[in-house]
Amino acid sequence: AQRGILLVGNPFTMLAGLIALGWCIRAALRGRVDAAVFAALYLVQILFWALSSKPIQFYYHYLLPGTFLMACLALALDGLWNRGNRWLAGGGLAIAAGMFVHFYPIISAAKLCCGRSSFEYWMWLSSCTVTSL
Repeated sequence: AQRGILLVGNPFTMLAGLIALGWCIRAALRGRVDAAVFAALYLVQILFWALSSKPIQFYYHYLLPGTFLMACLALALDGLWNRGNRWLAGGGLAIAAGMFVHFYPIISAAKLCCGRSSFEYWMWLSSCTVTSL
């Protein structure tokens, strides 16, 4: 059996978090201090990450900025919930949970099905595939 552990974040929450970052910046301009703090923390951390002199970056280097991005997403979903868009906020949570369940085999080192190239299924991008297995 082929097994692997790949933890590169939840694709939905990482992409939705970028939209939420825009929401936080907009909310910050309207006076929300909590949104301003988390947006600023994310932007400062991503700047440090981008300007690092390391020639190779791994996803775990993004964990701290990603944490602040998730705070932005939580604030944005809370804003949707409080404005009465509960179906959209709940839908976002449901999609995030569904993506977690879908990616659980590669997060937990479970047996991967479908042959020698099964690990490639879990890569976000085709450039990340391992061809020498």
